[in-house]
Amino acid sequence: MLTVDETRCVHRLAAVARCRACVDACPTGAWTMQPDGLDFDPARCDGCGLCVPACPPGALALAA
Repeated sequence: MLTVDETRCVHRLAAVARCRACVDACPTGAWTMQPDGLDFDPARCDGCGLCVPACPPGALALAA
């Protein structure tokens, strides 16, 4: 299961954030950019973890 540290994600800290690292790294399209910001669809996430190291501020983690 993927967890997001809300205190580190730039999209939670700034409404005009432009970071797309997780979106670009996700092969299943679980992360998407919407007009109102970043969106995550857990049903599309296969748990590959590619978004975790792609996140510059380290806001993502896979639960052990």
